[in-house]
Amino acid sequence: MTAEVQGRGAGLGERRVPRRTTLGRLTITSAVLTVLVGADAIYMQVAGYHASDSNNFQLSDAATVFFAAGLLCICTIALFALWRQACRAAR
Repeated sequence: MTAEVQGRGAGLGERRVPRRTTLGRLTITSAVLTVLVGADAIYMQVAGYHASDSNNFQLSDAATVFFAAGLLCICTIALFALWRQACRAAR
């Protein structure tokens, strides 16, 4: 077979995996957002930020942001697992 039929750079042992997929971008974005929200929660806890402690669950604002960071972390892990599965399936 000629190089034109195989495609550029597609040798016998090479496997093409897409560099950036939509799922990959979502995973990276979610990871960055998780870190930022987690850092904000840590800052709020350390600084003693208590602007409005009157929510229905009797949690401080910092605890609420920690909860949001935890949910984002779970979503990031799920997205990462799906992304790895998609990359393996593409091979």
